[in-house]
Amino acid sequence: MSTELAGKNDKIRRWKTCLSVIVDDRNRMAHVTFEHAPPEYGFVDYIVSLNDAVKKRNILRIQTNTTSANFTDLKNGDYTIVVYPINDNNCYPFCSRRKSDIFSIERNTNNLLNLTVCGNETRTKTLINRPLEATATPNIWKFYLLFLSLIFVIIAFIVYRRKRRHITADNLSSLKNNTTTSTGKVKVFVIYAEDHPFHTEACQSFVHYLNEHCFCDVLNTYPEYDSVPVPDMEKHSDFVLVINSQTLYCEFRAWKFRETYPDMKSYFCHELFEKILQNVKESPSSGTCEYLMCAMDYTDDKYIPLEFGRCEPFKIIDDMTDLVCYIQKLDLSSIKGRDIPRVSEHIYTSPDGNALLSAIEDARYFEKTHPNWFQEENISVSVTGCL
Repeated sequence: MSTELAGKNDKIRRWKTCLSVIVDDRNRMAHVTFEHAPPEYGFVDYIVSLNDAVKKRNILRIQTNTTSANFTDLKNGDYTIVVYPINDNNCYPFCSRRKSDIFSIERNTNNLLNLTVCGNETRTKTLINRPLEATATPNIWKFYLLFLSLIFVIIAFIVYRRKRRHITADNLSSLKNNTTTSTGKVKVFVIYAEDHPFHTEACQSFVHYLNEHCFCDVLNTYPEYDSVPVPDMEKHSDFVLVINSQTLYCEFRAWKFRETYPDMKSYFCHELFEKILQNVKESPSSGTCEYLMCAMDYTDDKYIPLEFGRCEPFKIIDDMTDLVCYIQKLDLSSIKGRDIPRVSEHIYTSPDGNALLSAIEDARYFEKTHPNWFQEENISVSVTGCL
């Protein structure tokens, strides 16, 4: 029995609690929590002591029968916390003293620290700079859980975006095996009207993005094609993309119904319109240029010529994936999205894509803030490349 008693006394002498200290600079307080000793050890209360770490002296001592304590209105300085149990005789084993690391209270800071000491392990963590409610101890763990969940969501989002970026790059590279010309790229020519400078900039950004990232050989980027009339570009192209707009619509109406609009001049590409109408009436055979109607997403649907066949043109940017897959002869339905180049996603992760987004937003804002720009500017309207 003496051996068992000696062993139990040894455990009591060597027992130390696990200590946690939340240090809140902004509220100038320290919240202490610790573990209760086993009942059979006979400890009834605990002494929680706040000590000056520099002068090595006690500042405040709290005796409690709970497992928490608060020290408030702390002055600037360096401190330590010491916790030890006592029995009915106010005695305690010296080995049971548990001491925290040194922590500081500083002026004009919002640090929120968590110091933990358990066994031989000591840790210090910096938490979100947020005040701690001294009277709301149960909410501390909710705060921890919310903080950890936020960190997990941020990390998961970063990993997802990086993964999607690699997948998008690989999928865009796969277009090299789906092109139709001997140069390895589909030849495309883009037609657009110069409605206003912002619309022109958006169209030029679209041409650049299509040429650089969608494995298209856009003939607009070659100076040698500047002298070729627009209606003759179908001889050099696999696809002609017509970006519809208010100006182009008005030119078409003026050509077909002899209508006029402000400062109207003879810029009609009647051969172009005739070829577009002929192309949509006849199914293009292999090797024949195909006309595709497109529109910026800020262009009102009422400016879509129904005579051009497609009631809903490819919208830039929303239908970019569908447009590129159509040009590259990729079947959206058969491959079920596994190898489809996610152009719409790539736009948001590349400098050229962001430039296109910015140009479109500038044009959208201009037309929204100048609803009568077509009449007010009274511009001489022309279609790019028309003679």
